[in-house]
Amino acid sequence: MHDVRTSAQNVSVTAHKELLAGCIYTSSLSFTTTTFITMSEKLKEFVEIPQEFIQDGQQFLIRCTKPSQKEFVQISKAVAVGFAVMGLLGYFVKLIHIPINNILV
Repeated sequence: MHDVRTSAQNVSVTAHKELLAGCIYTSSLSFTTTTFITMSEKLKEFVEIPQEFIQDGQQFLIRCTKPSQKEFVQISKAVAVGFAVMGLLGYFVKLIHIPINNILV
């Protein structure tokens, strides 16, 4: 069998081999397509992620405001009521559980 290719096909095969040599070849069993990711793209992505995180954190801190005394008291009361309700609920569950546990054991 003779390998009959046009010059365009030879160039395409050569370019493909060079692309494979200079890139990381990734493929997945669940996907039928393959992707080529260059090292510079991976490095750029590696650098961009922390930069985006820092920018988001700075924007969050800029938007944050210190609560007024009225807001602070209101939030403190709500938290105290929540603690009291959860404590009472736990107390009553334990109060009911002790006699039932004694009956079963």
